[in-house]
Parts: sequence; structure tokens; C-alpha cells
Amino acid sequence: MKNISSIVKKYEEKRKNIIPLVASENRCSDFCRDFLISDIAHRYYVAPAEDGCATWDYPEQSLFKELIELTKQLVSDVFGGNNSSLSALSGNQCVAGILLGTVKQGDCVLGIAENQGGHWAFREISKKIGVNVVSIPVDETNIEIDLNRLKEVIHKNKPKIIMLDASQTLFPFDVERIRSEIDDKIKIFYDVSHTFGLIAGGALKNPLQYGADCIHGSTHKSLFGPQKGLLIFNGPMEIYCDIEKSLHPILASNIHLHHIAALAAALEEMKIYGREYASCVVKNAKLLARCLEENGIDIPFKERGYTDTHQVWIPLKNKDIALSKFKLLQEVGISLNLIDLPFGLDIGFRLGTAEITRLNYSDSDIEQLAQIIADIILDRYSIKDIRSKVIKITNKNSKLFYVCN
Repeated sequence: MKNISSIVKKYEEKRKNIIPLVASENRCSDFCRDFLISDIAHRYYVAPAEDGCATWDYPEQSLFKELIELTKQLVSDVFGGNNSSLSALSGNQCVAGILLGTVKQGDCVLGIAENQGGHWAFREISKKIGVNVVSIPVDETNIEIDLNRLKEVIHKNKPKIIMLDASQTLFPFDVERIRSEIDDKIKIFYDVSHTFGLIAGGALKNPLQYGADCIHGSTHKSLFGPQKGLLIFNGPMEIYCDIEKSLHPILASNIHLHHIAALAAALEEMKIYGREYASCVVKNAKLLARCLEENGIDIPFKERGYTDTHQVWIPLKNKDIALSKFKLLQEVGISLNLIDLPFGLDIGFRLGTAEITRLNYSDSDIEQLAQIIADIILDRYSIKDIRSKVIKITNKNSKLFYVCN
């Protein structure tokens, strides 16, 4: 019978020879990971009530409060905003906290439809609390929100909030144009789970500077932190307070101090290396897309430069073929998502370049990687030959860059 150690060890050994292209994953540095195994992983923090005495009081709260304040300062340094919440344990909890803190049963909210890249969680959580979700009209040709139709939808449905929640995201939404066309009473929440690191490094515009009331999401995709949730506000303190009360202690009584410390470490790295890292992530995504195209793979949105984020999409249309190629790619050591792509592209692959950028893949590595993927998809391969090429690439790129030592 296998034990826990053998399973984890087997995974770790296998992982050494895998090219990581999953868009929703990244890896922490040793500097960051050290905090994940510190003693604070065993401890609680409960924010004190106004009278200084919480319902449940724990020791060492002053030190933990200092840790939280330091992390919030780092959030402000990297992202701006007028306040932040570290209470959510995940991106989904961010969404749940927003909904519980801003709307009530019977209200209307607007979100991106799943077949246009929206995340399923927003709709499912909304249904559970009895909120009516109406889709934001998106021009599928340009992946842009149709402002004229949006105004019609708002006039008809009178939503309390707008949630820009695209998890399949090649191009960011123009928040400034949206904000200019709608009433300030309607709050804009932008789920930037996938693009947190690109915003931090300046490769994408920061929605907070262009009219978003809050950006939020998970912190382990293009942002190379631990698995956690983060919300950053640029609106009235009332919004922050209402959402924070929903997050802590309702959704999380223990907000995982070790993840907060690890997030602080990742933000310190982002302050130093974020600009170089983020620009390289986008450069590598564009290069990967172009090289795939040159090797015979049809990549959508070529006229727009394929992508402005870390994501690249490969539509395959046929489910059986997609499943077969997915298994082959795993067999040779290439890790990516098989996913239902939006905008009528059907089933296909979603690739991300955040983690390979962290591993300092060169242009020639990415060119070779594109050829390997194309050869698998177009049946121009020898498994043994391709596997040896993958191992050669992974052996060359095993050290993390953009890290604090």
C-alpha cells in the first residue's frame, strides 16, 4: 500500500521533467515557501472589536496585526488603492464576500457569460444567495464590452454591481470607457485573478486607476504568491467594511497567517522584479502564439497580436481529438489545460507563460516548445524523440528567477 510520502515524492520527481504551461498556476520562491511552513501556520488571528476585545481572544495578536499591516502596505505599494482585504482564502471566497457584502436576495448583478470567458463561480454563488445574474453584452469579434447594449441592459435591469469576471482572458476590458458610461452608484468589481501579476508589473493597466471600485482574485497565477485571495479597493470605506465583515469571520474565521506572510514575500519580489517579469510574460505569450502559428496551428485573434496577457488559446473543435492530444502532451511532459474555450471556439487548450517565464525560458526554448506542441497536434511526432527534447528543456530551466534570496 502506498503511503503519503511515496505519493508526494513520486509527484515531485515527475514534476522535475514537466514543462508548466497551466495558465492558472505558478510557483513560489523558496523565500516565499519558507513562511508556509513556519509556526504561524498553526496560529489564529482574530481582528479586535472596536472595544479592543474580540469574541475569541488569542495570544500574540499584536505581532500578527503587525504582519497584516506590513502586508497591506506592500499591497498598497504594488497596486495602490485606499484599502485591501487579506481575509479571503481563495478567489472564489473573494467573489462570495463581494456578493454577501453588496447585494441581497432579489437584486440584479451583471457578469460575463461563461461562453464569453466568464468564471462559473460568480453565477453559481449568485444563484445560491438568490441574486439574479444578467450577462454583460460582449462583442465577440473584438472581445470588448458593447457599451451601447450595456447601457440598455443597465436601464432595463438596474443592477447593483458589475462583475468583470473573465477567467479566459486574452485582452483586458476597458474599464475607463465602462465607468464613463454608467452611473457611479453602480460599483465595478474586476476579477484579476489571472492578471494580478501583469498589473503589478505594469504590463497591463491597473483598473483601480481607471474607475474600478475593487480588483480581486487569487494570488497564484501570474502573481507568483501562495494560494490565497486578495481584494484591493478604491471606493468608499463602506464598501470595504461591508465586504470585510462578510469575509471575516463569516466565510473564514482563520485567515491563514502563513499564506499572508508568504503573500507579503511574493509582493516584495514583485516590487523589485515585477516590471521585468510582467513584460517578459506577455512577450513570451506573444512569441509562443506566433511560433505555434508558424508551425501550422491556427491561433485566434492574430489580427490583435494573439494576446495581451499570459494566455494563449489553441482551438481544436473535435472533443475526441482534443482528449487524445491532451493525453499525449501529458505523456511527453507538457502540462496545460484542456478547456471549453469561449466565443464559439469550442474545446481546446489554454496555455500560460507565467511559470515558464519564472523559470527563465529563452526565446529559443519557446520556439522549440511551440514546434513540439504543433508536432503533437498535427501528428508529426515520435514520442521518444519529443520526450527527450522536453527533458533537455526542463533540465536547462530548473532554477527560479525574479526571486529574493
